[in-house]
Amino acid sequence: MWVLFATVLVPLSFSLCQFSQDVAHESAVYTWMYANNWDWELVKYPGFWYVFGDAARRLGLSLVTIASWSWSVGFVLGAVRGKILQTSRTWLFLLLALCQLGNVPQRFTLFLMGRYGPPDLPPLPDPNAPVTAITFYNLIFPWIVLAVIVVLPMILGITDGERGSNMTLKSRLALVMAVFATLTMLPQVRGFGLLLGVSVRPWVWQHQLLARSLSLITYWPLLYIIGVRVTRYGRAKPLVS
Repeated sequence: MWVLFATVLVPLSFSLCQFSQDVAHESAVYTWMYANNWDWELVKYPGFWYVFGDAARRLGLSLVTIASWSWSVGFVLGAVRGKILQTSRTWLFLLLALCQLGNVPQRFTLFLMGRYGPPDLPPLPDPNAPVTAITFYNLIFPWIVLAVIVVLPMILGITDGERGSNMTLKSRLALVMAVFATLTMLPQVRGFGLLLGVSVRPWVWQHQLLARSLSLITYWPLLYIIGVRVTRYGRAKPLVS
């Protein structure tokens, strides 16, 4: 259990919490811009819609990506039965809350920058100070994002994994895809590049197209969920005589 805790649960909870915090910070900025400073006069200008559409596209893609990772993690935990794995679900949710409460990702990033980064530089002013100074966006909003795009998709993934846990060929294939989708998180964890060897970093940089192609595996839950729901709907649909 402790091996599973140290090698799987801790890295997963750390990674998901970091991604959640990053997208929460970015979402808070745009939410504050549009919700707290809305001006109907702006909708008359094409430039407003261009910026608004670009922001919505980038944030939407980030939200779908993190939700897909969370669902994949939940699917793996739900598909593999066992007393230890049942306990691991509780530990994973608890670790997510502890990482969020202790702001562990940011503290770890600062540690890596201090250890592997350039010499100490003078601190730069926070460009988002008007947003981070508001209690709602600084303290409450990150928890909302964590609950909506990490915890909820993970619970749905656990439910779908339990339903398909009879380990048919289709279920095994889905489980493999879920594992691969989870592994695509690692290269995108902040500070991951610093942990790689000097000889590995240039190779990763030269093969960014391959990394982007592999990241498409992340979105497989969308196809799985749609396929399963359509199949169930077709089976449940009564025959009309």
